[in-house]
Amino acid sequence: MTNKQANKSIRRVVVLRLILIAIFGGITALDGIISPILIGKLMDNISKKEFSTSFILLVVFLLCFVLVNTSFWIWRLLSLNIRKIINKWLRSQAVENYNDHPQLQSSKILNFINVTIKQFENQIIDSVIMLIYCIEQAVITLFFVIRINPILGLTYLILGFIPAVVPFVFKKWLSKSTDRWNKSYQSYSLHTTEYFNGFYTIKRFESLLIFKDKLNNLLNDAENKYYQMDADKEHSRFVSNLLYSLSTILSLGLGVYFVSIGQLTAGALMSLYLAADRVTSPIISSIQFTNQLLSSRPLIDSCKNIISNKEKPINNIVPQKFTDDTVLEIDDGSFGYDKAIITNLSFSASNSEKILISGRSGIGKTTIVKTMLNELKLLGGSIKYSNTLYAKPIYDNIGVLAQETTIFTGTLLFNLCLGQNYPTASILQVLNEVGLTKFASENALNMRLGEGANVLSGGEKRKLELARLLLRNKKLLLVDEALSGLDKESYSQVFDLILNFPGTVIDIEHNVQPAFAKKYDKVIELDQYAL
Repeated sequence: MTNKQANKSIRRVVVLRLILIAIFGGITALDGIISPILIGKLMDNISKKEFSTSFILLVVFLLCFVLVNTSFWIWRLLSLNIRKIINKWLRSQAVENYNDHPQLQSSKILNFINVTIKQFENQIIDSVIMLIYCIEQAVITLFFVIRINPILGLTYLILGFIPAVVPFVFKKWLSKSTDRWNKSYQSYSLHTTEYFNGFYTIKRFESLLIFKDKLNNLLNDAENKYYQMDADKEHSRFVSNLLYSLSTILSLGLGVYFVSIGQLTAGALMSLYLAADRVTSPIISSIQFTNQLLSSRPLIDSCKNIISNKEKPINNIVPQKFTDDTVLEIDDGSFGYDKAIITNLSFSASNSEKILISGRSGIGKTTIVKTMLNELKLLGGSIKYSNTLYAKPIYDNIGVLAQETTIFTGTLLFNLCLGQNYPTASILQVLNEVGLTKFASENALNMRLGEGANVLSGGEKRKLELARLLLRNKKLLLVDEALSGLDKESYSQVFDLILNFPGTVIDIEHNVQPAFAKKYDKVIELDQYAL
């Protein structure tokens, strides 16, 4: 099933759940007239001393209450179910979109998954469900009131709609305050993540107080804007409540008038009085939930930006049928993010050739690697891969050995295979080939790695990454400063493994010792291409 088909299927399920929620919510909303009818009828029967009829009436209403409570139970389960479905869909869509557009900031995706979706649940999903219920209860109860006395019922209707003007008056105000808080909180969340990720850097440069003050200022700003957003909602609610009180008193006064002229019984007035709250209260609640939805426009836009990014996936690579053993060719390439920092870079690589690209720190070495992997857009020129190297996805034939190797919480076996299946003999073989002989046993494969478990040295991490690549028979190895930060022994070992890689190697490094640089087939200095 394609992603588009899956989304259509999810929409159908959500629509079906909403229909069922509306049906059982409507039955539950009968609670708004059952109690008024019961009390009104009992008052009239008691005043007429018809006690036997009153007991039958109690039994009938007991059965009605059982029906309403059963319906409420089903309604609540359906509400929880639709919340689960939408939450799961939003999170999976965010991850899927990041898979297709890795150039998106991961911090924004994480903030969306951990924070924004919870806000979406509270401010939108719950509000829609309750809005449907409140409208149903208001309509059912209003129909009941009109049947008792049309004039009084229409009065309740007209007066009940007076507070409905409030959300339209406060609409822009609420939307702006929510937008201000959303931007402020995202800034605070982003800087908090950077604080924890860079804690030791901050501490070692004795900047803790500066960063803490900055975070406190951002926190104060976020909390003040959050308070202002809630205060604006309370202002709207206050005006609505005043109008609600006015409509209730006027309606009740009119009801007393009808009793005085003999058009209503005392029991009917009591029913109307009790039911009146079941007309106006749902209307007020509907206004509040409408306010919530209207103020959630920035939140909805934020969700759309994350889950429906309309940018096309990057495709820098052109498949090429070379007449010789060339496997890749970069012609007049320009590399960068929004602006080129490397221009006019041209070179080619043949099968099994080992090429060193050397450049100072910050010159754009990682940018070149990401562009060759379709993770960043090529700003100019062309990148051509041979038909034997070109594949979709591009990672089928190309591997990356980076300075930082990700170790996942799990066994050594999982960290090598990453959930895929490979013969144990092949796994042990590549461990021996990269010099991780001490781990080349079936018992060692079950060793736990990751947080709170065994820790690998920097050299062992690079070797583990190489083992992952060898296990998958990659044809091209892109090395992104994998020799940086290693001790002398590990440097030499990893260097030998890179040069002996059974395929083409493009090694992009900051600093390679001259004795080692001589062993490459070709050396390219990036400084001459940097802006």
